[in-house]
Amino acid sequence: MLVGYAWVSTQEQDTGAQIAALTAAVCSRIYEETASGGRWDTP
Repeated sequence: MLVGYAWVSTQEQDTGAQIAALTAAVCSRIYEETASGGRWDTP
């Protein structure tokens, strides 16, 4: 099972291209996160 992780640092950015690439790589599970560029406490 392949697991993918798509991440962008601002609300204005989009994970669409990352999700498409991870889907094309046949990832079974994809996690997606949008975080603030100034936030250092990303889980």
